[in-house]
Amino acid sequence: MKTLLILALLAFPAFGQNCQIGSTSGNPPTGCQRILGYSGANLIYLCQARSVQPQATKMTVASATTASPVVFTISGGHGFDLSSLPTITLTGGTGNWTAVNITATATIINSTTLSIPVDSTSFGALAGTVVISTYAPLNTSSVWSVMKLVYSGDNLIWTGFVGGSPGERNTCTGSPSAAQ
Repeated sequence: MKTLLILALLAFPAFGQNCQIGSTSGNPPTGCQRILGYSGANLIYLCQARSVQPQATKMTVASATTASPVVFTISGGHGFDLSSLPTITLTGGTGNWTAVNITATATIINSTTLSIPVDSTSFGALAGTVVISTYAPLNTSSVWSVMKLVYSGDNLIWTGFVGGSPGERNTCTGSPSAAQ
């Protein structure tokens, strides 16, 4: 029964209004990123955002490892979902670190670190001011439509959108009480 509920929610047209998977009215399709939050076996929130945001987000690298792959630390965190594989563009590396000035798929390690497939073992100390840019949705940005689900025991008793209606104006920080 819960499987049917989840499938119904994912297919719910109003929830997908800002992320058209297929072309509508001549507009190009827009991909979506969805994050599902569970408490035990119960789906308790579902967040959805456009996979490509209209404006890039930039963050400055605080430190980098000399390792393969190179691992970057972002002061204050990067804001990516821990299970995402965002496309990022790095700029500002100088000297041996110009090799990181690329567009790559990042592997998210934790809330403050990520890696890219570059071997920096021979680069020496980080040189330049490395800036990461991305069009991927950040959990901490108000670009998410968030649906909450409430249960009494195992029974689903209510569903609704944070803010009263679907819209890309909420964060999706991994906690249903924080997704506001």
